[in-house]
Amino acid sequence: MTVSPSPTRIGIAASHVAPRLGREVGDGAAAPAGAQWLLKRNCSIAPRQLFATFGVLVALTLAIASVCWVQGALLVLPFATLELLAVGAAMLLYARHAADFESIDLRPGRLTVEHVSATRVRRAEFQPAWVRIEPQHGE
Repeated sequence: MTVSPSPTRIGIAASHVAPRLGREVGDGAAAPAGAQWLLKRNCSIAPRQLFATFGVLVALTLAIASVCWVQGALLVLPFATLELLAVGAAMLLYARHAADFESIDLRPGRLTVEHVSATRVRRAEFQPAWVRIEPQHGE
């Protein structure tokens, strides 16, 4: 999606129509002062649940690998450890980005776009009267 200056001045409508797929925000007065859209990932598992699942996986895998070690299959334990390290790295990467989001906040005189990815936060502010949002061509 691209944001480009608009040749026409477009202000916030005075009719206070509720934004579609967003929420109205205000300063406590009767009339809303703007709109906000919060775009978040739909996480299938919370980070705490993910680490609990990983703990069970580690315990079960190491128990089976230890039995194989005692039985004489000495290479099962090192390969199980490598597998657990790879799965742990993938789960850590997933958990790091599970809370990523994008926020669009439209208020009188200000349009704020914020993108949060892991620990990196990018924020841009625009004059809403000078901005037009269009989807990129070919997407």
